[in-house]
Amino acid sequence: MKRTLWLFFVCDWVAGSCAPKEPAVSNTPTQIPTRISNISTEEEDVGRLSSIPSKTPIPSETPPTIVPTFTITPTSTPQPPLVEHERSPELVVVSMRFSPGDGGGGIGDLGPPPFILCSDGNLFMLNWLKLDDGYRVQVLTKKLDRLELCRHINTLDQIGYLDYEPSDYSFIGGKSLVIGPPSTFITVNTWKSSSGSYYGLSFYLENDIVKEYYGQNGYPIISLALQNAYDFLGQYPSHGLEVYNPGRVVLWIVPAEYYESVDILATIPTWQLKSPSLKTLIERADTDTYDENIKSIILDGDEAKSVYAYFGNSMVTRVFEQEMPDGTKRYYALHVRPLWPYELPGDYGGMSQIPAPDSPKPNFKLTRYPSNGILPIPANP
Repeated sequence: MKRTLWLFFVCDWVAGSCAPKEPAVSNTPTQIPTRISNISTEEEDVGRLSSIPSKTPIPSETPPTIVPTFTITPTSTPQPPLVEHERSPELVVVSMRFSPGDGGGGIGDLGPPPFILCSDGNLFMLNWLKLDDGYRVQVLTKKLDRLELCRHINTLDQIGYLDYEPSDYSFIGGKSLVIGPPSTFITVNTWKSSSGSYYGLSFYLENDIVKEYYGQNGYPIISLALQNAYDFLGQYPSHGLEVYNPGRVVLWIVPAEYYESVDILATIPTWQLKSPSLKTLIERADTDTYDENIKSIILDGDEAKSVYAYFGNSMVTRVFEQEMPDGTKRYYALHVRPLWPYELPGDYGGMSQIPAPDSPKPNFKLTRYPSNGILPIPANP
């Protein structure tokens, strides 16, 4: 069963369930590495895993990967007992995000973190929503109170990740078995801070890869603390979360023919919103510094809510027809996604910044107590 996930947290301050009860659904299509590399002359060349197109297509909406059931199980990583800690927190307490690996992503930047937990209690998470015409990436949110927030931090402590050294993630034989898998980035800012980049982690934790390649040259040394942290953040359940109603969205606009997979001969709808009109959005959008075909615009307030609702309150790419002043028709691919609080979108194909450079630093202290308890940790299959 595949375990590649994209989830998001944004924390708000309301009380909620302390023990998640429902399994999460992966909201990130599995990224396939370019090929298996030759680790040594003694190893068999197992060839390419997939063929990667030269251009980035608009991604097809395929069903998500189902992850293992989120069950209560004690961590098998021995940890010292919890103790009281107090600290002036950073804006971001915990985040997990991914690079797309070979094959790239769709229109826009790499998107916000699949999982982010902030010191003010804001929690965001992505969830695949099944509709009649396919799947959409739905953004969910919840506000945590301080007890819940500290419970999440305590859980990462007892998992062992707060004591984990990211540099311990290394490959047997010194070289990765595959070339081009996605990287996983996990950042923690509590009384201990850690920022780790884990090349191919989501790929190497897939069950079929574990069964075939575990322990061979090129397979990584994955601490149980790292695996449990990945599972805890990646399998976080959607129970009790609400659909996010963003105050800001970023809209990317490119000519449809810019992407090979768009069939411009098919029936393509016209833009139905009168305000803002597609023509107005195109005129107002900023042109990319390196490619005049790419435009983007940040919308806020009622305008942002109206456009996001028009896209079904989900992160999705759509193609629309636009009649030009000379009577000809042009076709544009548009991608919309919410912006998290304090987020600065990235360049096209790049990673956004959270917090943005000018974001205010929290002016309060956060104290966690052993009595806050911990959350369930997903069982390792």
